[in-house]
Amino acid sequence: DAVCLFRDMVRMLPQPSVFQFTKLLTVLVKMKQYAVALSLFDKMRQLGAPVDEFAMSIAINCYCLLNRVDFGFAILGTFFKRGCEPDVTTFTTLIKGLFLVGEIAEAEKLFKKLLSEKLCEPDEIMYLIVLNGLSKAGHILAARDLLGHFENLSCKPDVRAYNAMIDGLCKHNMSDDALHLLSRMIEKGICHRDTVYIKIIRINYTI
Repeated sequence: DAVCLFRDMVRMLPQPSVFQFTKLLTVLVKMKQYAVALSLFDKMRQLGAPVDEFAMSIAINCYCLLNRVDFGFAILGTFFKRGCEPDVTTFTTLIKGLFLVGEIAEAEKLFKKLLSEKLCEPDEIMYLIVLNGLSKAGHILAARDLLGHFENLSCKPDVRAYNAMIDGLCKHNMSDDALHLLSRMIEKGICHRDTVYIKIIRINYTI
């Protein structure tokens, strides 16, 4: 199994490359064996096996998926100690992890810090994660402001971003606002009229 393979790898001379170790971690994550992946990651560090930014990002993702975003931030500290720069994927993982454990204010705070201090350039996925998290948590005004900001960027929001906003509006009894947003989606050519009509029926059904 993966653990036995790992033990064989650390005994090899010369030792396998960092790519081989991270490939093993990636396989475990795909199998949703997050705790096992983290156990091997810890052993890698203890035994002096090569650990790079990608391996640390995998560990952060595993901690967040296990609702231990606090440990994820501890790994982030290792990034900075090594003089490495976490990429947008790593920060997106941490923001999503904060939303998963209900730390809405902290997630929003981190996102704003990334923007103000230019720690990374947010991409469409990060904006979608933040927009979805804010909408589900009922922070409608903040989500709406973010969507407006998103619309003015070179990376425009796609149908998933608008759907997240619409779901949030409907969930918090703001159906008129949801219908208005659907009209804007038609104007922008983001979705077909037939799709919009189905959404309108669903919205009216929930009123």
